Amino acid sequence: MLTDINCFFDQIKQSQTNKLKLSPHIFYHSDTDGLCSAALMFAYLTKELSIQDVKLQCLSIDEIQSVVVFSPSIFVDLPVLPQKIENPQKQPILIIDHHMISDKIIRDNNVFYINPRENDPEVYKPASFVVFSLFEQYEAIKKRAFIAAVGIIGDMGDKNDEDCKNFVEKFDKDSVLKLSEVITGVVEINKKNFNFNAISSGLIKFLLEQNSAEDFLTKPSEYLEQADEFQKNLKKAICLSKIEKLNDVVLFVQIDSKFCSSSIISNLMADKYSDNTIFVVSKSQFKNQRIKISCRSKLLDCNHLMRQIASQIPDSNGGGHERAAGLIIPVKYFQKFINFVKNMPPT
Repeated sequence: MLTDINCFFDQIKQSQTNKLKLSPHIFYHSDTDGLCSAALMFAYLTKELSIQDVKLQCLSIDEIQSVVVFSPSIFVDLPVLPQKIENPQKQPILIIDHHMISDKIIRDNNVFYINPRENDPEVYKPASFVVFSLFEQYEAIKKRAFIAAVGIIGDMGDKNDEDCKNFVEKFDKDSVLKLSEVITGVVEINKKNFNFNAISSGLIKFLLEQNSAEDFLTKPSEYLEQADEFQKNLKKAICLSKIEKLNDVVLFVQIDSKFCSSSIISNLMADKYSDNTIFVVSKSQFKNQRIKISCRSKLLDCNHLMRQIASQIPDSNGGGHERAAGLIIPVKYFQKFINFVKNMPPT
């Protein structure tokens, strides 16, 4: 792992000595763990390597399928394999991920892949924890350890991994939890904004200016206001959600909200209905050609289940983690999905 890291950054440093100084790009997932991973990576490049022109690009899971890179690139918290990235100029690429690995990894001399699941498929360590662990010896990362804790909580790493739980306990739990909720709120309230990449990049830079979660939470900012707005919408969405029991253990939830995504609601529902398998979909998606369905369960492997369903429905894809996964299907096959989950075994 360290050999891969060193090889990649040797190539990054070399690229900065060329006449064409190509700006490194950090691609990150559009959620709290993705933003926190990107923030730590940005701090390392700008503070430790003194590379000032670093580009930040937020991507959804769908967008990652069509990325073409033309400069040295780092992907954090994105379930992409080396062979899936179009890299016509053979630029150095580093992938740091923690999602389930969907296929055989094909490496080459330009692409470096790090994922703790490669050695242990059952391990659950969010990308923020992985990035911090790789660079914690550097002062620019060490002093921003609270950001890793925020990302871990955002991806429920403290509930699924002992190392992550012990790490988070080093900080004031209320503060890092609150900041995780703030970042989630800012992401959700702005996700459909055409200027979302600039907004999320600004949030990352503001986050890096703080010395602690408490600093962020006590400094007046537009981010706190947006998070408050999101919380109001979240409470409303939960109150208006329609819950249907499909069988003894399966609950299907429809939400009607402009801002609250199915993944956020499903996390909250999973805590409330811990003895059930939860599927959540946003009502507004039925206007589209494809819909996203979120799944949460402690009874079965959500990743395996959503991949299994995707294999039975044309033009679909699904997957994620053992306790949390997503599925995207054509809207015309929605009833087929309902019939599948109604008849699936309880565990």
